[in-house]
Amino acid sequence: MEQPSIRKVILKTAVVTVAALLLACVMVAVIVLFCFPLGGYKFSINLGLERSALVFAERYADKGNIDGLVYCVELDEELLSSTGKQKYADKMIAHTEEFFEYEEVYEYFDKLDEYYLENSPQHTHVGLFSYYEYVVSCNYVARCVVGEGENILLDGEEVELGSVPFGELDEVQTAIVYSAVAKAIASGNMDVSLLYDGDSFTEFYTELLGSVSPFLDSLVGSDTLQTLFLMRSVISVEDEISNLFEELGVDISTDWQCINDYLYGGSSLRDAYTALYLDYIKG
Repeated sequence: MEQPSIRKVILKTAVVTVAALLLACVMVAVIVLFCFPLGGYKFSINLGLERSALVFAERYADKGNIDGLVYCVELDEELLSSTGKQKYADKMIAHTEEFFEYEEVYEYFDKLDEYYLENSPQHTHVGLFSYYEYVVSCNYVARCVVGEGENILLDGEEVELGSVPFGELDEVQTAIVYSAVAKAIASGNMDVSLLYDGDSFTEFYTELLGSVSPFLDSLVGSDTLQTLFLMRSVISVEDEISNLFEELGVDISTDWQCINDYLYGGSSLRDAYTALYLDYIKG
């Protein structure tokens, strides 16, 4: 029988050694990533592996790092949008509500707002005005996806739509409700029966509509960015609700006439928003 050459033995040994080293490196990398989930999150994000990144972000959040929830919610939103799978809506609900297990969550939201505003261009600031608004809106859109749109998240607690205490909310809290409803309608996931059921307007629709006139009065005296945030929220909810009812063949134009009649600095609300926004981003 022919004996293998020394060259073949050396080559085989080298191949086995390299394979063993590669396997060892992979094992070490996996161990390191799972022991340091923030590193695993960043590694996965850089490779465009959103599902893996979410696993690491959840591990990071589970270690008591509230920043991990920020990463989770961002990935929940992206994966829900790209896949439409309910499991990401479930994760979104869980992750957004987990914020409120932290005692100083509102201080944390304020710091996030400050950070985002300082590190982003002017034209994005209206959308970054309130991370709390983002949390509530994401939670409500996800609730609508799973068929639980009759409740909205306010101050970390579930509140029935018909029981939203508009008279007790300040202008920013009211704007957050407007934004959440507008985004849920725009996503196509809000059940129309929450607004119009059996040829009748629901209690929530009536209360929502009744909150608009006093809300418009609150626009005077706010700082510019807050004013833009408030304006955009009420314009958005009116636009989305009007489009929804137009598709149903129900005329509600007179219901929202107060918005068309409202003047800010002598201009209609939409014109005033546009002018104020352009001045803000130039500034």
